Amino acid sequence: TEPGTVLWLMSAAHMLIQKHHSHCQELLHRSPEEAATPLAEDPFDLEAPLHVASERMAKTSLWEVRLLQRHHVVAVATLAKLFLKPFFKPTSRKLDPEDFLDQSFEKSFEQALKTAE
Repeated sequence: TEPGTVLWLMSAAHMLIQKHHSHCQELLHRSPEEAATPLAEDPFDLEAPLHVASERMAKTSLWEVRLLQRHHVVAVATLAKLFLKPFFKPTSRKLDPEDFLDQSFEKSFEQALKTAE
């Protein structure tokens, strides 16, 4: 998978969470200790009805974002770390998912080299 796909998905998630922060804030700022279930046993079920899914929300977190913070592509790890900062204020930086569509491995590598200089 090209990094642009992952970056686009993460920026779209960032944008949606920013818009609907009152409903999603707990998913991001819950420590693994606060979650009722270990991450290996995440209770997410795609087939669950809405009322069941809403009950399970209190037992989960967006653990995938935490995992992406250690991604081998620097651009992916950097974007994932934006979820650690408070981005719910109206003045917070807005991400446009379209900015990430043309991101390739080559472009990511070149950017990482420039950053390292």
